[in-house]
Amino acid sequence: MIKTLAKSIREYKKASLLSPFFIMIEVIMECILPFLMAEQWQQDMRQLHQQVLQQI
Repeated sequence: MIKTLAKSIREYKKASLLSPFFIMIEVIMECILPFLMAEQWQQDMRQLHQQVLQQI
């Protein structure tokens, strides 16, 4: 079965070997993104609270 698939890859050999690597990078970034967004939100909230406290 692998030999049959290998024959059909031909000129797409490089792309087919790199695609699992890029999929892994995509999954890692998708997992990290919520944490980055939460950190940015916390920084914005801290700045907002400081501005409110300075007005008082």
